[in-house]
Amino acid sequence: MNIKLFILILPAWLASVVNWCAIAEEPATRGRIEFSNGQAMEGTLSLTPGKKMKLFVKDTAMDLDLNQIREIRFTPESEELAQKYRFPEAGKAFKEKWGDPYPTRSLIAEVTFADGTTATGHLFTTVVYVEDAKGARKVILVAKQKGEPGQSLDDLVFPVSLKMDGDGRPAQG
Repeated sequence: MNIKLFILILPAWLASVVNWCAIAEEPATRGRIEFSNGQAMEGTLSLTPGKKMKLFVKDTAMDLDLNQIREIRFTPESEELAQKYRFPEAGKAFKEKWGDPYPTRSLIAEVTFADGTTATGHLFTTVVYVEDAKGARKVILVAKQKGEPGQSLDDLVFPVSLKMDGDGRPAQG
């Protein structure tokens, strides 16, 4: 490797390492995630380092820190059993359904902030990590779900609430 190239690249690499270390220290909070099938997970909740939650409210995307949030409640905005289709004849409006129906669901999120205010919208897909005595587990929060052909809406399990302990302050230790 050319020593001049190495000298040029080294400061940028060191800056990225320092930046990554600062991102990795983002605060986490204690909380609980409850699912539509009655199951729940408790532990220290955190996001992917360097990421924030994004809530799309009307025409605006809001960046949210996990520690700003007291609770998120998810409710179905729409649910249906959809079916694949095709147009057997080109240029004709007649469509032919085929295959087994599959469930689809759109979720709306109501966010309650630590100060008591609320916002309702669609949450962009977000990964939340739950760390407890069993280790760290991933929960993916989505705005839309799509099942496999032959499944029912009950087969699509989704988080119904994400509750933070306390008043929105970071977890200690």
